[in-house]
Amino acid sequence: MSAPNQGALHQSLNTCLGPEAQLLLIDALWGSQFKRQLVPDGLEFPNECLVPFLGYYSQQCGNTFQRNVTSVTHQQIVDVAAVLRQTGATWQSLSQQVTRVIGQASEDQTQRAIHLVSRLLTMMRIDEMPLQFSRGRGINWEKGTLSEFVHSQFPSTSILSSERTKFEKTFNVLGLVKIAGLEVHWTDNLADHLRLVNDDRGIRVFHHATFLLGQQER
Repeated sequence: MSAPNQGALHQSLNTCLGPEAQLLLIDALWGSQFKRQLVPDGLEFPNECLVPFLGYYSQQCGNTFQRNVTSVTHQQIVDVAAVLRQTGATWQSLSQQVTRVIGQASEDQTQRAIHLVSRLLTMMRIDEMPLQFSRGRGINWEKGTLSEFVHSQFPSTSILSSERTKFEKTFNVLGLVKIAGLEVHWTDNLADHLRLVNDDRGIRVFHHATFLLGQQER
């Protein structure tokens, strides 16, 4: 695989990215472990496995910036992601740095950019977007670092013991439908995974397996 062109991301958000730029984008958002997990040496970049996330990325960018989508570049999204991933970068300290990255933006645009990139990094519905109806719950990030916020939503303490629990291979989504009679609702929001809805007749399932593979070492 040839080295990606570092200028490939300097295009407006309404421009479709080529394979090299896609790899740069994913590498910037998910980290270099993605290459080890999903791009073995000597193989072409598997674009098809990224189609769901790239669709999510495009939708989120368009809904966030709307009419201003042509004035923001993919590179600026990557630069904002680098700011958010800095150690100690809290919500309160981000605005000034992000404003510089996206070029003298208004306070509203800055906050939209922070919320957008936080959604792309975590695949959690952080804040709500105007003019978009979404099922599921939105979550407000108003203090602390992004890492601290994520940990607060997914505490590591086990609620139930799993030492003696062993699930059979049939315990999967299809089994939940056939045996439990649940309706499966796919979700882009990781915070809604396995959440029961519709008076416990439906269950939300986070379906971006490639995203989860890319986070295994983080």
